Amino acid sequence: MTIAKTDLILVCSTLQWDVKQNCKNDTLKFNVLKTIAAFLNVEGGTLIIGVEDNSNIFGLEKDLALLSKPSLDQFEQTIVNLICDRIAADFMSLVKIRFETIESKIVCAIDIKKSDTIALLKGNNKYELYIRAGNTSKSLDISETVAFCLKRGRSSSD
Repeated sequence: MTIAKTDLILVCSTLQWDVKQNCKNDTLKFNVLKTIAAFLNVEGGTLIIGVEDNSNIFGLEKDLALLSKPSLDQFEQTIVNLICDRIAADFMSLVKIRFETIESKIVCAIDIKKSDTIALLKGNNKYELYIRAGNTSKSLDISETVAFCLKRGRSSSD
């Protein structure tokens, strides 16, 4: 597997299959989107879906089975639609989705470049700004959001 030129690589087991409860869990999609938005806002990075935190290769089989058309094309379309609907279509030029085979299992790598504009994630009736804070994607409160936007504005005008 070739990783994009970035220092930050994160993994998640699935897009929407809850490995602990052994069922579909739509809230997992939001976690993927938080990471994508945070990467767009800070330093960029690569998110790999189908790999567990302990580096075990889980693959996309369970996620694919949940799709109306279980294919890699449909999986990619699902991610693209999520980004367009919940972040914005404008950011797709900074996102590259690809599939790799590791240990005979298919995983999805999403390479995200840092955006010059701030990416907001549409949540439940509100927009949130996410950044990477250590090994997490952190939602900023209103004062942190203002400070982040002011700092970002200053650094882009330099």
